[in-house]
Amino acid sequence: MSRHITPGSLSAPPPGSGAARPADFVARTGADPRNTTKHGVVPTTALLDGATNDHTARASAASGSATDPAAPSCTSTRDASPSIGTVVVIGLGLIGGSVARDLVANGIRVIGHDRDQDTVAAAVGAGMIAGALSDDLSGAEAADVVILATPVDQSPALLAALAALSTSARLIMDVGSTKRSMVDAATALGLASLFVGAHPLAGDHRWGWAASRSNLFQGARVYLCPTHCSDADAVALARSFWEMLGAVTVLLDATRHDALLACSSHLPQLTATALALTLAEHGVKRTQLGSGGRDMTRLAGSSPVLWTAITRDNAGELEAALDSLMGKLGEMRTALRGGDRDQLLARFQAGWEWFTEAATG
Repeated sequence: MSRHITPGSLSAPPPGSGAARPADFVARTGADPRNTTKHGVVPTTALLDGATNDHTARASAASGSATDPAAPSCTSTRDASPSIGTVVVIGLGLIGGSVARDLVANGIRVIGHDRDQDTVAAAVGAGMIAGALSDDLSGAEAADVVILATPVDQSPALLAALAALSTSARLIMDVGSTKRSMVDAATALGLASLFVGAHPLAGDHRWGWAASRSNLFQGARVYLCPTHCSDADAVALARSFWEMLGAVTVLLDATRHDALLACSSHLPQLTATALALTLAEHGVKRTQLGSGGRDMTRLAGSSPVLWTAITRDNAGELEAALDSLMGKLGEMRTALRGGDRDQLLARFQAGWEWFTEAATG
């Protein structure tokens, strides 16, 4: 019988069961490290705050058997073996290129595709891909695993092209920074059973094939976001895939992922960009900054195309995070205008306490 990840296995924990933290954050992300297993599948919240390599947890995730009557119908008789023959990587930039390098280092055959033919030639020349796909992706149907490593606004169309092929793939993953739109697209295209959204937290402000490197994912957290009826064998293969590359995998519902990343990743990017624009407006060059200013503005050097796509795709969640940030800045501006030392000190103190808590674990 086919085994699926169901909405029930990714459900929110009971109110009050988590460690103390801001209530609005818990409500939006479902972060609760105390939640326990349900239906034989490790709930995403059980691993959110304490990413783990616990073998028992992984075994439970691979053996879930519950199904949801309301979930889209999807069946699978695919082999659950973790062995991988050929992997297709579509998009050979920082993430896709680094995936290809590590796969080859593990003795796995990689076929690649990139719209930039110079990138394809460089990957072939470096021995990182055994061949290239044509633009219609023909040839991808013979792969065991397909990785979409393209900007999030390009990935749905590529997923549709894959759906048009008679694929024998056991697993399709994307590696974008937003997940809900891809999970929805996979479901609509009839690929829900073999699709698992993935987001490796191993980004860099640099991009392209030249930025790719071996061991990028060593020790990195990778969020895995199944559809409502992802086959449990596909989820197990996804975990094995990333753990083979040295990553720590964490199951997380796609909607919660996007809410969390709006604060933890997308908001810092927008903040760095806004700060860079403000400095430019005041005639301050990055070379004139101290180490703190350089740290704060590093993300402004990220790919404009990539981040335009990410922020548009996660606009709803990001707007709420921006509102919160602008509120905090407004409070500090009011304190500055009024010369209110106590209010300024209170805000710097609260920021320091957050930093210190994070630094000490």
